[in-house]
Amino acid sequence: MVYIPLCHWLWSGGILADGSPNAVVGNGALDFAGRELLLAQIGATLITWGLALVASFVILKVVDTLVGLHGSAEEEIEGLDLSQHGEEGYILI
Repeated sequence: MVYIPLCHWLWSGGILADGSPNAVVGNGALDFAGRELLLAQIGATLITWGLALVASFVILKVVDTLVGLHGSAEEEIEGLDLSQHGEEGYILI
């Protein structure tokens, strides 16, 4: 038999517990901590993701405006290693 800690947490003392293994917890983590706490944490996570997405977009637009995010077409054909910092990435003889 394979022991999977996640299953143990879910049914023995976690979210889906029925209270029989540990009477202190009650009917699982959702009942013990409250659904409001879980919803608040999910909401905070979504707000954090949204803030990171917007901040990343703003930073990229500022960088693109100031110096550009990529080289010109000629630089890309020549090779960005050579055109950007004077090195050859691959020397094939």
